[in-house]
Amino acid sequence: MKLIACHINNFGKLSDLNINFNDGVNVINQPNGWGKSTLAAFLKAMLYGFDTKKEPGAFERERKLYKPWQGGTYGGELDFEADGVEYRLVRTFGLTEKQDDFHLYRLATMIECDDFSTLLGEELFDLDRSSFKRTIYIAQADCMFSSSDSISAKLGNMAENTNDINNFESATADIKDMMNKMSPNRITGSIKKRVNTLTALEQELKKYQAADEAAAQLSEKIDEKTAQKKELAGIRAEYGRALQVASEDSRKQALRENYEQLCAVAKEKESNYNAALAVFGDKTPDDAELLEKTKQAGELESLKAVEDNLSFTPEEEQYLDTLSGMFKDGVPSDDGLDEMQKKIANIQSVKNEYSHMELKLSQMTSIAKMAGDEEEPETPEKTKLVPAGIVIMVIGLLAAVVATVFSLNEKYNVKEIMFLAVGIAGIAMALCGVVMMVYGIRVNNKKQRAYIRLMAEREENIKQKEIPIQELKEQLEQIQNGITSMEQEVSQFFDSFSIEADESQYQEKLFELRTKAHDYSRFNEQIGSALRQRQTMRRQRLRLMSI
Repeated sequence: MKLIACHINNFGKLSDLNINFNDGVNVINQPNGWGKSTLAAFLKAMLYGFDTKKEPGAFERERKLYKPWQGGTYGGELDFEADGVEYRLVRTFGLTEKQDDFHLYRLATMIECDDFSTLLGEELFDLDRSSFKRTIYIAQADCMFSSSDSISAKLGNMAENTNDINNFESATADIKDMMNKMSPNRITGSIKKRVNTLTALEQELKKYQAADEAAAQLSEKIDEKTAQKKELAGIRAEYGRALQVASEDSRKQALRENYEQLCAVAKEKESNYNAALAVFGDKTPDDAELLEKTKQAGELESLKAVEDNLSFTPEEEQYLDTLSGMFKDGVPSDDGLDEMQKKIANIQSVKNEYSHMELKLSQMTSIAKMAGDEEEPETPEKTKLVPAGIVIMVIGLLAAVVATVFSLNEKYNVKEIMFLAVGIAGIAMALCGVVMMVYGIRVNNKKQRAYIRLMAEREENIKQKEIPIQELKEQLEQIQNGITSMEQEVSQFFDSFSIEADESQYQEKLFELRTKAHDYSRFNEQIGSALRQRQTMRRQRLRLMSI
């Protein structure tokens, strides 16, 4: 199998691209983003169709991934050679595998053939899609060293066929088969066939010998007949002399018969004269009048020939009856058919726009989903200043209370200055605890306000991304309603003429309807011409009969 050329109508970012392949290795050297991987995917899709499974890392299936960015016909052509025959493969892809279209032509005649089916890659390489992707086809960043069940089976068969025992048995079987083919005792043996051929040739030789003997016998009979011919020539001369005597009587008989024939002709002429006399009477038309009537008769005959040409054959009458039933409510005008053709083309254009917007919606939904999946801001961790301040405040207050109690109790012999210092220190510690607690509360409040602001911004961002998605959904719904309305209008148009057609047959059925409308108009004109011709013939016949 050898690639010759390819034409890409629309596939991914590639559009209206022609590539001719040379013998040997072909290198596509283009910058990043040109579409080299898309070109490789196009070749795989032309051979195997689309894989219904998702590609790793892709948002949608291959069919949607490589859907034309700019719209238009989704697919292309691939010229290749297989078993010495050049073919052209034409594939177009729809929204689903059922809407895909496959055609195979012989390149020399451009006549469609069925040498290969839609499983073209499997029939050419004897590899399924999975094995093809692991051997012949290597995509970008897709170098794998695993094998499929099909590859393992082929490698296993090759390993089994290489051991000596199998080779010996195979050679023995080939020798035995050759001996059977050459056996003189078998009907199919080559030696037996040659013996039969020699026998047939011997029989044919015997026939030739018998023919030689028959030829010799015929030569003797020819000599015998020649002698008889000379004898008959003498007898013929004697009869000739006798006929000369009888010829005079024959001449007299011929004159008598000629006279009788002349009398019969004279009687016929007299009868014709009496018939003309009965028609014209005493007034015989002159030569000018007869010439005029002869001319009118010729014109009448020409009109009759024209009328015969204007008459319908049985097939045309049957076709006219069919057209009369189809156009019982009226014949569509060319302007109406042109308008319907524009609507059909508009349906396809709107559907392409719908597909493009649907892809855009899918991409926007995926982006919005990714934004919604982003991690939420972490809940702010509360500072430890508040609990620490409370602890310090409590300790300070306890110290102040203890110092006061001890200073008031006389049994403890402690200096008052010492209690005063402890009390002041406790009050200072309590004030520090209060300050720390107030500061910690302010810090926590600030963190909480920042967290609430981030959450509000995140919700607003998600909401802003959902607004265009909803608007696009509404536009898609309006476009779908418009498509449904136009399809119903086209379907009602075809139903009015009893024509069944699905979406793929609209253009073909519209062309057929236009042809039938023109045929019906032509038939009506032919019927009108025939009626006018009959009226002219009737007037011409009356003029001719006026004689």
